[in-house]
Amino acid sequence: MDGDKGLAQQVANRINPQFRESQDFLTVQQLGQQNGASDDDIVQQFAIFAWFNEQGINIEKYRA
Repeated sequence: MDGDKGLAQQVANRINPQFRESQDFLTVQQLGQQNGASDDDIVQQFAIFAWFNEQGINIEKYRA
């Protein structure tokens, strides 16, 4: 999904068709904007984290 804007958008829409209004997206968006990320990058990050969450994968335990 990394680098594939269309796939990221599809995943985000499948998980939550109104994802842009969700608190999870707004949190990712705020952090992304603070770091100068583009809207496409923010959607990709949201989609990746949402997909992991949907799969029941807790990525927090892999943080360095």
